[in-house]
Amino acid sequence: MNHLKLCPGTFTYSPEDDDLRRTLLISRLLIDGKDFIKEVRYWTRDKYLSPLEPEILYDMLHHEWKHMDKVFIAGCSCGQPDCDPLKVHIEEKKYTMIWSQLTHMDDHTNVFDINPIICDKEEYFAELAAMREWMLENWIIE
Repeated sequence: MNHLKLCPGTFTYSPEDDDLRRTLLISRLLIDGKDFIKEVRYWTRDKYLSPLEPEILYDMLHHEWKHMDKVFIAGCSCGQPDCDPLKVHIEEKKYTMIWSQLTHMDDHTNVFDINPIICDKEEYFAELAAMREWMLENWIIE
């Protein structure tokens, strides 16, 4: 069983462009203690792959997956989640949440042949609840 952890942090988007550069709060996505986006950035050689802002990631992992075949879990360093997105299919089982079919840029470009990421369902939603509480405490959402 894998373990999901969402950690607040900051990220500088568009670091090469002085006019567009901005540092925003993001949520680091850790799977089994490793920064998942950094790992995928290494595998894809895409230095522009970037974490999402907390409220976007929360929405994708908490409920948007119910309405979409795949959801964004990372985007481009320009700051637009739908620019060169990293997407994953999320499936709910009785006791687990399963991530599979990881794709990059479009739904036909597999990043790599990953084993499904399988998380305990209670632990998964507890982590999302903790992220939501952090966003409320820090005035990110109301």
